[in-house]
Amino acid sequence: MSWGVSPKRTRSYPYARVYDTLGFSGKKVTIIPIIKDEGKDGDRDFLQWDTISLMSLLGVYVIVGYYIQADRNPGYKNKITNQRFDTEYIKEEIQRLLSYQSDALHWNLEQIDETYSGYGFECL
Repeated sequence: MSWGVSPKRTRSYPYARVYDTLGFSGKKVTIIPIIKDEGKDGDRDFLQWDTISLMSLLGVYVIVGYYIQADRNPGYKNKITNQRFDTEYIKEEIQRLLSYQSDALHWNLEQIDETYSGYGFECL
């Protein structure tokens, strides 16, 4: 299992953590936040389709996570830091994935459909 701290690949370099899991013979899983917002004066990064596509090609199951807590950044008035995932949601998704019978591509497409439909978007 691996996880990214930001959906932007160039900011947090999550691929090194993903590549470390590729030799595992079981299901390879990575948790990626759908969005990371660092506050009014910070960056706002969004999960891109090409990230999901690459993970699918590598056979890595993606759990699209989201942050529910953060701390005010002590060094910057209008920024936050130490964002934390909703671990209960992630535990539920891991349990669901353990019994999932299809490949990473189908799982990842479902994750995107479920995530974006929750925001009121319809995926084609």
